[in-house]
Amino acid sequence: MRFNYTDPFEDLYHGHAYIRYNGTEYEAATLAGEFIGKSNGTAILSLSAITLNSTAGTVPVSVWIADNGGSKSNEVSFNINQVSSLCASILYPASKGD
Repeated sequence: MRFNYTDPFEDLYHGHAYIRYNGTEYEAATLAGEFIGKSNGTAILSLSAITLNSTAGTVPVSVWIADNGGSKSNEVSFNINQVSSLCASILYPASKGD
């Protein structure tokens, strides 16, 4: 996941990235040392894999970050076309945002 951020309190360090898949939230990454003392920038995170369930069809997915103080970013949402628990593809962005 690539994103731009502005954090005037510089408390992204030890925050987290989250994924909501088919209504369930998962902690997908911890924001590490690259965020110490930074108030803005661009970052790339590798998100943890999640297990797909057996739902077939369109499944909503959202991603967002939260800082160490509990403030949450905007969610970026998209849908995947899930054929089975072994195969899914991104259909289209549901909304735009950073």
